[in-house]
Amino acid sequence: MTVNIREATKKDIDAITLLHLNRFKNFFLSSLGYDFLYTFYTTFIIADSLGRLYCVEINNEIVGFSAVVFDSKGSTGRIVKANLRFFLWYVIKNSFRVKLFINLLKRVIFEKGLQVSGPELLSIATSESTKGIGKALLKYTINELKLLGYSNLSLTTDKYDNESVIAFYKKVGFEMQGDFRTIDDRQMIRFNKNLYEN
Repeated sequence: MTVNIREATKKDIDAITLLHLNRFKNFFLSSLGYDFLYTFYTTFIIADSLGRLYCVEINNEIVGFSAVVFDSKGSTGRIVKANLRFFLWYVIKNSFRVKLFINLLKRVIFEKGLQVSGPELLSIATSESTKGIGKALLKYTINELKLLGYSNLSLTTDKYDNESVIAFYKKVGFEMQGDFRTIDDRQMIRFNKNLYEN
């Protein structure tokens, strides 16, 4: 078995998008559909000053990914601006999903105040059958951020019905910074990790 963790390329976006849809079925971004997510993750490739997209490949199959923005504050707005033509086309094409887009706009405006300065792990996922790959992917992501000169990484995750994920982040050195409620009424926990502490 050959395991390769690396920066993602355009050819990986389809597999990353499908993995996201499979692992985050009831999440807001997933509700926006394949095309939206494909473009969302492509933005990390075409506008690499926003952040990085990493993937795990086993025997030429993508089995995991992580997406991190370099500055959490206003990151959703910057991602939309980087691909503005697509997102406008997508809104027009999917105008019947008006409620979803209103929620997206509310998130861009409202949740800006909930974000912290510095890098944020927006998503990390692995296939269900890949034990230990998530930890290796997170370690790789952290090492890459350190090479880029960053010293902290934040993330948010659901507060309820999420015990194993919360335990995982605590085990790998993330500390709880507080909780908050999103615009769509999800109770979330913010974690932060000093990248130079275990």
